[in-house]
Amino acid sequence: MDREGLRRIAFDEWRRIGDVASEPMPGARANGDIGGVDTSAESTLAGDLLALTLAPCARAVACCLDRNAEALLARRVDCRLRAPVARGAWLRISGWVEGLGEAAVVLRVHAHDEHEEICEVTVELAVVHPGEVARRIAHKRAARARRALFGAA
Repeated sequence: MDREGLRRIAFDEWRRIGDVASEPMPGARANGDIGGVDTSAESTLAGDLLALTLAPCARAVACCLDRNAEALLARRVDCRLRAPVARGAWLRISGWVEGLGEAAVVLRVHAHDEHEEICEVTVELAVVHPGEVARRIAHKRAARARRALFGAA
């Protein structure tokens, strides 16, 4: 992990909401509202915002890793939604490294549309061995296959 390179990470890019495929939030009522979150076709889901904010973090940090010995694993994501946003709106996604741990990177990301701040996200990415990620995914796939083979309880 290139710690000096990580300290210099900052990004500022524009992305359009709706470039990420999403499904309606489960449990959405007929009027498109659930728990104060607008889930109608004119709004975006938190998943879209997370995808739009996580992608530049992963791209920026990946440039500072040894691809043969290190991989990224999202450890923690704290998203504070500030305002609604319409699908199709352009968002300015800006972020920087806020902290470095022994094997982790914490980034702060802000997303704004042309009117206001939409969300503030803190992302903690763990730097792990690629084999560890592959091992954990293989374990989960095997467990799922066993459940399917013997029927879900």
